[in-house]
Amino acid sequence: MKNVSRTAKFFIICAVIFCIGLVTAIAGFAAGGIKGLDKVAEKRDWLIGSPGVLTADHIEAEGFDKVEIAGDIDVYLVTEKYFSDEKWQKRCGLGDVLGKLEGTEPEAGKVLVVRGEKVKAPEVEVKNGVLHIKTGKTVTRGLNLNLTSVPATPSVYIFCTEDELRSIEVNGLSGDISLYGVSYDKASIDSASGDVLMEGTKGKGTGLSLLSGDLEISGKLDGSTTIDSASGDIDLSGKLTGDIKISSASGDVEFDTDLASKEYAINVSALAGDLKVSEGGESSTLDEYPVTYKRGGEPNSLTIEALSGDIDLSF
Repeated sequence: MKNVSRTAKFFIICAVIFCIGLVTAIAGFAAGGIKGLDKVAEKRDWLIGSPGVLTADHIEAEGFDKVEIAGDIDVYLVTEKYFSDEKWQKRCGLGDVLGKLEGTEPEAGKVLVVRGEKVKAPEVEVKNGVLHIKTGKTVTRGLNLNLTSVPATPSVYIFCTEDELRSIEVNGLSGDISLYGVSYDKASIDSASGDVLMEGTKGKGTGLSLLSGDLEISGKLDGSTTIDSASGDIDLSGKLTGDIKISSASGDVEFDTDLASKEYAINVSALAGDLKVSEGGESSTLDEYPVTYKRGGEPNSLTIEALSGDIDLSF
């Protein structure tokens, strides 16, 4: 009987929490949609777990050629070509921030941290030419039913010059990682949960490990590129040279290169999924499992191992 009583109490508590969240959401929407929820959260933050009012920290960060980032955080590493473009600002969500908060104008050599006032700010410092950014858990007090427009995790915008970075190291717990127009000699990115986007980048050595999340790279890759993905789609496009190795447990893989297929030594294997190869306006599909596709070429190499998901190669 005691076990039954405890079980009943557990479900009663769950029902109460659900009802509180539902009533709060209805009240917020009735008061004006998401903005209404923001107002409710300011007065009843113990109900919604509100991150608080949107705020920003503008931090001087000059003289670095290496970046090390760790924690639960959304990261934007971006050069002036992008951060000075209003279209890009709107696309990445920075446009709304610039309109609400003073003193947040992008400028090379600065870091902008955007967060709720009740969300713990990450540690930011430049030491011996290395920009260190670290944050721990950022969950606010309350039931953490955050239904407001203010995110529960901070966003960090790193505004850098066009100069090549010596190294980029990111260990992300949760949050998206985005690089725009960045050149680097070496990059190592580990993400437990979140998408990784690298647009207009130029890299000589790239190592990426994703537990859950999509990966999209467009630009120039050279040297050694290694990608390990447990779950999520992989999309590579641009001038892709060097030795490229892709391992995918679950998700589609797209490889769209500016080079001809004869410039790659190709070795592709897939346990379950179709392989489509396109070149010169013609395409062919292999759909008998398991799929194996090999062909010689030089001076670059492409190796893809997939358990589940389609593979699309375009030359």
